[in-house]
Amino acid sequence: MESKKNLKLSKEEIFLYLMYTVGVVGHLTDGLLSYMKLLTPLTLLLTGGVVLSSTISNSKNNFIIWAIVTYIITFSLEVIGVKSGIIFGSYWYGETLGVKFLNVPLIIGFNWIMVILGAIHLSEKIFKNKILITITAALLATIFDFFLEPTAIKLGYWNWSDISVPFQNYLAWFIISLLFTILYFRMGIKVKTDLPIKFFLTQFIFFIILFVFMFFSFLYAPILRDIFMRSARRCMISSSSLSIWSRNCCNIFSLSVSATSGLRFIKPATMVRSAAGVTCCFASLHAASGWIWLSIINPAMSRSSAFWAMKGIKSRVPHMWLGSQII
Repeated sequence: MESKKNLKLSKEEIFLYLMYTVGVVGHLTDGLLSYMKLLTPLTLLLTGGVVLSSTISNSKNNFIIWAIVTYIITFSLEVIGVKSGIIFGSYWYGETLGVKFLNVPLIIGFNWIMVILGAIHLSEKIFKNKILITITAALLATIFDFFLEPTAIKLGYWNWSDISVPFQNYLAWFIISLLFTILYFRMGIKVKTDLPIKFFLTQFIFFIILFVFMFFSFLYAPILRDIFMRSARRCMISSSSLSIWSRNCCNIFSLSVSATSGLRFIKPATMVRSAAGVTCCFASLHAASGWIWLSIINPAMSRSSAFWAMKGIKSRVPHMWLGSQII
Protein backbone atom coordinates (compact mmCIF):
# COMPACT_ATOMS: atom_id res chain seq x y z
CA MET A 1 0.00 0.00 0.00
CA GLU A 2 2.83 2.38 0.87
CA SER A 3 4.58 1.82 -2.48
CA LYS A 4 1.34 2.56 -4.35
CA LYS A 5 0.92 5.74 -2.34
CA ASN A 6 4.45 6.83 -3.26
CA LEU A 7 3.73 6.26 -6.95
CA LYS A 8 0.69 8.53 -6.86
CA LEU A 9 1.32 12.05 -8.11
CA SER A 10 0.14 14.92 -5.94
CA LYS A 11 -2.19 17.59 -7.30
CA GLU A 12 0.68 20.07 -7.24
CA GLU A 13 2.86 17.78 -9.35
CA ILE A 14 0.11 17.12 -11.89
CA PHE A 15 -0.48 20.88 -12.15
CA LEU A 16 3.23 21.55 -12.76
CA TYR A 17 3.68 18.85 -15.40
CA LEU A 18 0.47 19.79 -17.20
CA MET A 19 1.33 23.50 -17.30
CA TYR A 20 4.83 22.94 -18.65
CA THR A 21 3.72 20.30 -21.14
CA VAL A 22 1.20 22.76 -22.55
CA GLY A 23 3.94 25.39 -22.44
CA VAL A 24 6.32 23.29 -24.55
CA VAL A 25 3.71 22.60 -27.23
CA GLY A 26 2.53 26.22 -27.20
CA HIS A 27 6.04 27.67 -27.51
CA LEU A 28 6.82 25.40 -30.46
CA THR A 29 3.68 26.37 -32.35
CA ASP A 30 3.84 29.62 -34.32
CA GLY A 31 0.15 30.39 -33.86
CA LEU A 32 0.32 30.00 -30.07
CA LEU A 33 3.76 31.48 -29.35
CA SER A 34 2.51 35.05 -28.85
CA TYR A 35 -0.09 33.83 -26.33
CA MET A 36 2.50 31.75 -24.48
CA LYS A 37 4.78 34.78 -24.16
CA LEU A 38 1.88 36.86 -22.89
CA LEU A 39 1.09 34.22 -20.25
CA THR A 40 4.72 33.69 -19.18
CA PRO A 41 4.69 35.87 -16.01
CA LEU A 42 1.34 34.44 -14.92
CA THR A 43 2.58 30.88 -15.51
CA LEU A 44 5.75 31.49 -13.50
CA LEU A 45 3.73 33.07 -10.70
CA LEU A 46 1.13 30.29 -10.56
CA THR A 47 3.51 27.33 -10.80
CA GLY A 48 6.11 28.90 -8.53
CA GLY A 49 3.40 30.00 -6.11
CA VAL A 50 2.10 26.44 -5.82
CA VAL A 51 5.62 25.19 -5.05
CA LEU A 52 6.38 28.02 -2.63
CA SER A 53 3.08 27.53 -0.79
CA SER A 54 3.78 23.81 -0.37
CA THR A 55 7.33 24.58 0.77
CA ILE A 56 6.16 27.09 3.38
CA SER A 57 3.61 24.62 4.77
CA ASN A 58 6.32 21.94 5.02
CA SER A 59 9.12 24.11 6.38
CA LYS A 60 10.46 24.93 9.79
CA ASN A 61 12.37 27.85 11.27
CA ASN A 62 13.14 30.84 9.07
CA PHE A 63 12.27 29.85 5.51
CA ILE A 64 9.89 32.79 4.91
CA ILE A 65 12.53 35.24 6.17
CA TRP A 66 15.13 33.65 3.86
CA ALA A 67 12.74 33.90 0.89
CA ILE A 68 11.99 37.59 1.56
CA VAL A 69 15.67 38.47 2.02
CA THR A 70 16.58 36.54 -1.14
CA TYR A 71 13.89 38.34 -3.14
CA ILE A 72 14.85 41.83 -1.98
CA ILE A 73 18.60 41.40 -2.46
CA THR A 74 18.48 39.56 -5.81
CA PHE A 75 15.96 42.05 -7.18
CA SER A 76 18.17 44.92 -6.01
CA LEU A 77 21.19 43.32 -7.66
CA GLU A 78 19.20 43.04 -10.90
CA VAL A 79 18.29 46.74 -10.71
CA ILE A 80 21.94 47.67 -10.18
CA GLY A 81 22.96 45.28 -12.96
CA VAL A 82 20.55 46.75 -15.50
CA LYS A 83 21.53 50.33 -14.68
CA SER A 84 25.30 49.87 -14.49
CA GLY A 85 26.23 46.57 -16.16
CA ILE A 86 28.68 45.98 -13.31
CA ILE A 87 27.26 42.74 -11.89
CA PHE A 88 26.07 40.59 -14.80
CA GLY A 89 27.21 42.61 -17.80
CA SER A 90 25.35 45.06 -20.02
CA TYR A 91 21.77 43.88 -20.59
CA TRP A 92 18.13 44.98 -20.48
CA TYR A 93 14.78 43.28 -19.96
CA GLY A 94 12.12 42.93 -22.64
CA GLU A 95 8.36 42.95 -22.17
CA THR A 96 7.79 39.18 -21.94
CA LEU A 97 8.26 38.89 -18.17
CA GLY A 98 5.54 41.37 -17.33
CA VAL A 99 5.30 44.32 -14.96
CA LYS A 100 8.57 46.10 -14.21
CA PHE A 101 9.86 48.25 -11.38
CA LEU A 102 13.02 50.26 -12.10
CA ASN A 103 13.26 48.45 -15.47
CA VAL A 104 13.35 44.99 -13.83
CA PRO A 105 10.35 42.58 -13.94
CA LEU A 106 8.92 41.93 -10.49
CA ILE A 107 8.90 38.18 -11.19
CA ILE A 108 12.72 38.06 -11.40
CA GLY A 109 13.39 38.03 -7.65
CA PHE A 110 10.79 35.29 -7.28
CA ASN A 111 12.52 33.23 -9.95
CA TRP A 112 15.84 33.58 -8.12
CA ILE A 113 14.21 32.12 -5.00
CA MET A 114 12.80 29.12 -6.85
CA VAL A 115 15.99 28.31 -8.79
CA ILE A 116 18.27 28.52 -5.74
CA LEU A 117 15.80 26.58 -3.57
CA GLY A 118 15.48 23.79 -6.14
CA ALA A 119 19.25 23.62 -6.60
CA ILE A 120 19.78 23.34 -2.84
CA HIS A 121 17.27 20.52 -2.43
CA LEU A 122 18.62 18.61 -5.42
CA SER A 123 22.18 18.95 -4.07
CA GLU A 124 21.03 17.60 -0.72
CA LYS A 125 19.91 14.42 -2.50
CA ILE A 126 23.38 13.98 -3.97
CA PHE A 127 25.66 14.88 -1.05
CA LYS A 128 25.49 14.91 2.74
CA ASN A 129 28.46 17.23 3.31
CA LYS A 130 27.22 20.83 3.54
CA ILE A 131 30.28 22.25 1.79
CA LEU A 132 29.73 19.96 -1.19
CA ILE A 133 26.01 20.71 -1.13
CA THR A 134 26.67 24.47 -1.16
CA ILE A 135 29.12 24.32 -4.08
CA THR A 136 26.93 21.89 -6.04
CA ALA A 137 23.83 24.05 -5.54
CA ALA A 138 25.65 27.09 -6.91
CA LEU A 139 26.90 25.05 -9.88
CA LEU A 140 23.43 23.67 -10.62
CA ALA A 141 21.90 27.15 -10.55
CA THR A 142 24.61 28.40 -12.92
CA ILE A 143 24.10 25.45 -15.27
CA PHE A 144 20.37 26.20 -15.22
CA ASP A 145 21.09 29.76 -16.36
CA PHE A 146 23.50 28.50 -19.02
CA PHE A 147 20.69 26.58 -20.75
CA LEU A 148 18.14 29.29 -20.00
CA GLU A 149 20.07 32.16 -21.63
CA PRO A 150 19.75 31.37 -25.38
CA THR A 151 16.04 30.53 -25.11
CA ALA A 152 15.32 33.53 -22.88
CA ILE A 153 16.97 35.87 -25.38
CA LYS A 154 15.04 34.37 -28.29
CA LEU A 155 11.74 34.69 -26.40
CA GLY A 156 12.42 38.31 -25.45
CA TYR A 157 12.94 37.81 -21.71
CA TRP A 158 16.06 39.95 -21.89
CA ASN A 159 18.84 40.98 -24.29
CA TRP A 160 22.59 41.53 -24.04
CA SER A 161 24.59 44.36 -25.52
CA ASP A 162 27.27 41.89 -26.61
CA ILE A 163 26.69 39.23 -29.26
CA SER A 164 27.30 36.46 -26.74
CA VAL A 165 26.46 36.11 -23.05
CA PRO A 166 29.46 37.41 -21.04
CA PHE A 167 31.30 35.06 -18.71
CA GLN A 168 30.73 37.70 -16.03
CA ASN A 169 27.05 36.71 -15.97
CA TYR A 170 27.76 33.07 -15.12
CA LEU A 171 30.32 34.08 -12.49
CA ALA A 172 27.73 36.38 -10.88
CA TRP A 173 25.14 33.58 -10.93
CA PHE A 174 27.56 31.23 -9.18
CA ILE A 175 28.57 33.73 -6.49
CA ILE A 176 25.01 34.92 -5.77
CA SER A 177 23.67 31.36 -5.62
CA LEU A 178 26.58 30.35 -3.38
CA LEU A 179 25.93 33.21 -0.94
CA PHE A 180 22.22 32.52 -0.59
CA THR A 181 22.84 28.80 -0.21
CA ILE A 182 25.24 29.60 2.65
CA LEU A 183 22.58 31.87 4.16
CA TYR A 184 20.01 29.07 3.82
CA PHE A 185 22.12 26.70 5.92
CA ARG A 186 23.24 29.38 8.37
CA MET A 187 19.58 30.06 9.16
CA GLY A 188 19.04 26.35 9.88
CA ILE A 189 16.14 25.98 7.48
CA LYS A 190 14.50 22.56 7.16
CA VAL A 191 12.01 21.75 4.40
CA LYS A 192 10.12 18.44 4.22
CA THR A 193 8.98 18.39 0.59
CA ASP A 194 10.63 17.46 -2.69
CA LEU A 195 8.40 19.71 -4.77
CA PRO A 196 11.15 22.37 -5.26
CA ILE A 197 13.32 19.67 -6.87
CA LYS A 198 10.57 18.67 -9.27
CA PHE A 199 9.91 22.30 -10.15
CA PHE A 200 13.61 22.90 -10.78
CA LEU A 201 13.95 19.80 -12.98
CA THR A 202 10.69 20.50 -14.83
CA GLN A 203 11.83 24.03 -15.70
CA PHE A 204 15.28 22.73 -16.63
CA ILE A 205 13.82 20.13 -19.01
CA PHE A 206 11.39 22.73 -20.37
CA PHE A 207 14.18 25.11 -21.39
CA ILE A 208 16.36 22.30 -22.78
CA ILE A 209 13.48 21.13 -25.01
CA LEU A 210 12.88 24.69 -26.25
CA PHE A 211 16.61 25.18 -26.77
CA VAL A 212 16.92 22.03 -28.89
CA PHE A 213 13.86 22.69 -31.02
CA MET A 214 14.38 26.43 -31.46
CA PHE A 215 18.06 26.29 -32.32
CA PHE A 216 18.60 22.88 -33.94
CA SER A 217 15.38 22.01 -35.75
CA PHE A 218 16.46 24.31 -38.59
CA LEU A 219 19.78 22.57 -39.16
CA TYR A 220 18.74 19.04 -38.28
CA ALA A 221 15.19 19.10 -39.63
CA PRO A 222 15.66 15.86 -41.66
CA ILE A 223 16.77 14.03 -38.52
CA LEU A 224 13.92 15.45 -36.45
CA ARG A 225 11.53 14.57 -39.25
CA ASP A 226 12.50 10.90 -39.10
CA ILE A 227 12.35 10.81 -35.30
CA PHE A 228 8.92 12.37 -35.11
CA MET A 229 7.51 10.39 -38.00
CA ARG A 230 8.52 7.13 -36.36
CA SER A 231 7.14 8.33 -33.03
CA ALA A 232 3.89 9.46 -34.66
CA ARG A 233 3.42 6.11 -36.42
CA ARG A 234 3.90 4.19 -33.19
CA CYS A 235 1.41 6.39 -31.34
CA MET A 236 -1.21 6.80 -34.05
CA ILE A 237 -1.38 3.50 -35.98
CA SER A 238 -3.77 1.85 -33.54
CA SER A 239 -4.90 1.73 -29.95
CA SER A 240 -2.93 -1.48 -29.45
CA SER A 241 0.32 0.32 -30.28
CA LEU A 242 -0.50 2.88 -27.59
CA SER A 243 -1.11 0.05 -25.15
CA ILE A 244 2.24 -1.53 -26.02
CA TRP A 245 3.98 1.82 -25.63
CA SER A 246 2.38 2.37 -22.22
CA ARG A 247 3.49 -1.10 -21.10
CA ASN A 248 7.03 -0.31 -22.24
CA CYS A 249 6.95 2.86 -20.13
CA CYS A 250 6.06 0.77 -17.10
CA ASN A 251 8.98 -1.55 -17.85
CA ILE A 252 11.32 1.43 -18.11
CA PHE A 253 10.12 2.65 -14.71
CA SER A 254 10.77 -0.76 -13.18
CA LEU A 255 14.28 -0.90 -14.63
CA SER A 256 15.01 2.65 -13.44
CA VAL A 257 13.90 1.87 -9.92
CA SER A 258 15.97 -1.33 -9.87
CA ALA A 259 19.05 0.36 -11.29
CA THR A 260 19.03 3.22 -8.78
CA SER A 261 17.83 1.36 -5.71
CA GLY A 262 21.40 0.99 -4.51
CA LEU A 263 22.01 4.74 -4.43
CA ARG A 264 21.55 5.63 -0.79
CA PHE A 265 21.33 9.38 -1.32
CA ILE A 266 18.12 9.04 -3.36
CA LYS A 267 14.94 8.10 -1.53
CA PRO A 268 12.86 5.57 -3.49
CA ALA A 269 9.70 7.66 -3.17
CA THR A 270 11.43 10.79 -4.45
CA MET A 271 13.06 8.96 -7.33
CA VAL A 272 9.89 7.20 -8.47
CA ARG A 273 7.64 10.24 -8.20
CA SER A 274 10.14 12.47 -10.00
CA ALA A 275 10.50 9.91 -12.77
CA ALA A 276 6.72 9.63 -13.01
CA GLY A 277 6.40 13.37 -13.39
CA VAL A 278 9.05 13.68 -16.06
CA THR A 279 7.58 10.74 -17.96
CA CYS A 280 4.12 12.27 -17.71
CA CYS A 281 5.48 15.35 -19.45
CA PHE A 282 7.22 13.42 -22.19
CA ALA A 283 4.33 11.01 -22.65
CA SER A 284 2.10 13.93 -23.55
CA LEU A 285 4.71 15.25 -25.97
CA HIS A 286 5.13 11.80 -27.46
CA ALA A 287 1.39 11.43 -28.03
CA ALA A 288 1.27 14.86 -29.67
CA SER A 289 4.32 14.25 -31.83
CA GLY A 290 2.32 13.66 -34.99
CA TRP A 291 0.62 16.99 -34.67
CA ILE A 292 3.90 18.77 -33.83
CA TRP A 293 5.43 17.27 -36.95
CA LEU A 294 2.66 18.64 -39.15
CA SER A 295 2.68 22.14 -37.66
CA ILE A 296 6.38 22.68 -36.85
CA ILE A 297 8.90 20.23 -38.25
CA ASN A 298 7.50 20.10 -41.78
CA PRO A 299 7.68 23.92 -42.22
CA ALA A 300 11.17 23.88 -40.67
CA MET A 301 12.13 21.19 -43.16
CA SER A 302 11.06 23.42 -46.05
CA ARG A 303 13.07 26.36 -44.70
CA SER A 304 16.06 24.13 -44.13
CA SER A 305 16.00 22.74 -47.67
CA ALA A 306 15.73 26.24 -49.13
CA PHE A 307 18.63 27.42 -46.97
CA TRP A 308 20.97 24.62 -47.95
CA ALA A 309 19.98 25.00 -51.60
CA MET A 310 20.95 28.68 -51.48
CA LYS A 311 24.32 27.73 -50.05
CA GLY A 312 24.81 25.04 -52.69
CA ILE A 313 25.07 22.33 -50.02
CA LYS A 314 23.28 19.01 -50.16
CA SER A 315 20.67 18.27 -47.54
CA ARG A 316 22.68 15.27 -46.32
CA VAL A 317 25.35 17.53 -44.81
CA PRO A 318 23.56 17.80 -41.41
CA HIS A 319 23.61 13.99 -41.19
CA MET A 320 27.33 13.95 -41.92
CA TRP A 321 27.94 16.33 -39.03
CA LEU A 322 26.56 13.68 -36.70
CA GLY A 323 28.79 11.04 -38.22
CA SER A 324 25.86 8.89 -39.33
CA GLN A 325 23.00 8.87 -41.78
CA ILE A 326 19.38 8.08 -41.05
CA ILE A 327 17.82 5.80 -43.64
